[in-house]
Amino acid sequence: MKYYSAIDRFFNKFRKKGFLLYATLVIAATAYSFYSISNLPDVKELEQLKEQKRKKEQLKKSETDKKKEVKAEEEEEEQKDAETKKLKESESPSKKSSSLFVDEELSKDHSKIDNWSRRELHSYLSRHKIYPDLDTSLEDLIEQVKVIYYENKVAHFI
Repeated sequence: MKYYSAIDRFFNKFRKKGFLLYATLVIAATAYSFYSISNLPDVKELEQLKEQKRKKEQLKKSETDKKKEVKAEEEEEEQKDAETKKLKESESPSKKSSSLFVDEELSKDHSKIDNWSRRELHSYLSRHKIYPDLDTSLEDLIEQVKVIYYENKVAHFI
């Protein structure tokens, strides 16, 4: 006759319950997998669902493309209006010559700024004590840098 201590009896209780728990989980998982396999939809239905999804995606793409085209046209019109306003403004000859020189310099520098990475834009702005959010779009960062760069260039020529 074996002598079981209190600790042995304690572990044996959990060992029996653990086995039953494990066995029920395995049986339940097997039953669920059989049930799910037996209720799979037909292949034809899946193909129809895929076609419907494709059609919906194509409609969404065409709508977004139309919206983008409209926005692009509006932006082009705004740029043309801004250019015509700049041309209509009258300035004295000395200001025109200096502004032309500044504009030529800025156009060269703006093309460089457009090629800067996000890290370079953030470092330039931080040097001028401007700290934009990390979520700020690249276009907004470029515009901020161009404004600051323009202000610095104009300050040198004045």
